[in-house]
Amino acid sequence: MGTTSRVILCLAAAGCCALGLSPAGGTSDAATRPPAGSPVRPPAGPSVRPPAGPRVGPNVPPLGDAALRPEVRDLRVLVVGDSWGGTLGNGMEKLANAAPDRHIVVVKAARGGCGIMQPARVEISNQLVAKPECNDWPEHWRGLVARVRPDAILLETGIYDAHTRQQLPGQDGPTSITDPVFRARFGAQVDRAVRVLGSGGARVFLTTVTDLAKPYWNEVNGRWSNLMNAALRAAAARNPGVRLLDLHGQMCTGDRDCPRVISGIDVYDETGHPTPTARDRLAAWLLNAIHADLHAHAS
Repeated sequence: MGTTSRVILCLAAAGCCALGLSPAGGTSDAATRPPAGSPVRPPAGPSVRPPAGPRVGPNVPPLGDAALRPEVRDLRVLVVGDSWGGTLGNGMEKLANAAPDRHIVVVKAARGGCGIMQPARVEISNQLVAKPECNDWPEHWRGLVARVRPDAILLETGIYDAHTRQQLPGQDGPTSITDPVFRARFGAQVDRAVRVLGSGGARVFLTTVTDLAKPYWNEVNGRWSNLMNAALRAAAARNPGVRLLDLHGQMCTGDRDCPRVISGIDVYDETGHPTPTARDRLAAWLLNAIHADLHAHAS
């Protein structure tokens, strides 16, 4: 198993960024440090005051938007998915709270350390363990949609499932996104999630997944994220009501270099999730893109 996988799996075991359901204004960030002895990201160097906005060029990813656009308002968004969904939901909630007159509501329901595969067991620290608390998402999300009645739903999934080997029902051992059977099940699970989340008429947004910054990116795990993004693009193509937002393109270059620092902004924290500054920029980009797409679709 590569270093990237060990980082991701240790974070999943620690329940990093596990978040409960909370409307905007409810909770603060819930990221936790990995347990003692877990591999951690080396320090990114001294803190640097970010400029007004990242420089954008062929070798500099944009890293989201500097702020919400003036027209973004009257929006209710439900956020579900894994710990990256939780982190991005925190940023979206922060922006909503900072502009109460815009009437933006963000309901956070992402679960750290949970994907959508509904496996029998998952591989954590070279051991197979059951995680039944992750497998009730169809019923849980159906209830959330009925209660929240969102305008849009952000399903950030793929980071956990791309980097976690899982034993699927009926299998003797764990497999990964490199296995065609795993990919076929992931595609079917995304289709099921879209049906559940879109049952109330809300538009569903997926995101591509990012590679981790070097030196933790390697050929094995880089291939995993590449295959996951291909699966997500295929899911969006066969579900007409789904929009795919390119999170990978916000954080990585075309040649798949995902810098630890973009235009003076530290991108990743010690858990491998976006830092608060990076998170807020990505959250602004997500809300801007969701609002723009909803209005374009309505017209």
